[in-house]
Amino acid sequence: MTCHESIKTDSPEVQKLAAYSASGKQPPWVRVYWIDSDADAYFTHKPHIRAGVDCSACHGNVGEMHRVRREVNQTMGWCVDCHRERKVSVDCYICHR
Repeated sequence: MTCHESIKTDSPEVQKLAAYSASGKQPPWVRVYWIDSDADAYFTHKPHIRAGVDCSACHGNVGEMHRVRREVNQTMGWCVDCHRERKVSVDCYICHR
């Protein structure tokens, strides 16, 4: 709900999401992005949000999408390249625990 606390709050669809969030339940998501289980990688949005990484950097311009679709092929190499560009650690333990 981070984005929708202030964006499109009057939208009936966003209000549905807010109701799920308020009840502590997950909506019936249709997953678009995932990390393959055999990658043995851990990911959380929290450090990326704290670092000010815009959602569109990894997900495309979701604000312009009627239905979110996979825009970026998020491979390990893609993530490592981004970390290097931003001068962030590329130590294995950052993602593999």
